[in-house]
Amino acid sequence: MTDPSPAGGTEIERTLGLGAAKPHRGRRWPWWFLAVALLVGAVAALWTLRDQGDGVEYKTQDASRGDLTVTVTATGNLQPTNEYNVGIEVSGTLAHVDVDFNDRVKVGQVLARLDTTKLEAQVLQSRAAVASSKAGVAQAQATVLETRADLAKLRHVRELSGGKVPAAQDLIAAEAAVKRAEAAEASARAQVAQAEATLKVNETDLSKAVVYSPTDGVVLTR
Repeated sequence: MTDPSPAGGTEIERTLGLGAAKPHRGRRWPWWFLAVALLVGAVAALWTLRDQGDGVEYKTQDASRGDLTVTVTATGNLQPTNEYNVGIEVSGTLAHVDVDFNDRVKVGQVLARLDTTKLEAQVLQSRAAVASSKAGVAQAQATVLETRADLAKLRHVRELSGGKVPAAQDLIAAEAAVKRAEAAEASARAQVAQAEATLKVNETDLSKAVVYSPTDGVVLTR
């Protein structure tokens, strides 16, 4: 038997793809290609993001000061911030109530009224008393003028007679009459002041017979 030639065996192995494969530098190129591809992709992504950032639009508006309206929705019982107890200060018969529970009212609105028949009669009576007292003042003034004139005459006669007539007692009586007349006038004036004060009270009571709302609000109770 003859040994096979090493050259022949090598050729057969090469043909069949057997034997140790020698390294070949040309097989490394896919790794470099992958690195370049990744770099190109990163650059493209950055460029795309840059284009998108430049395309963002912002809307602006000038700020201004104004009223802010806040609407609150809740369940529960509302408590008033201010509560007023409104009543009638004078005695009498209630004639009419113009509002009811939960009604909205405005300041100055009529809430209730009393029967003013008696109060109106008192006002008329007081006005008559004022007029009567003023007439009394006028009469007292006339009496003062009359007594002063009488006293002046007596003094003139006494001066002309040299003190003989009238008698001193007559002069004293005339002077006393003047003083009484002046006192009566002062009393009449005082009666006028009293009558006017009574009239003012009665007129005030009459005005209080009508109850007005002190503020805008809602009627809670009646």
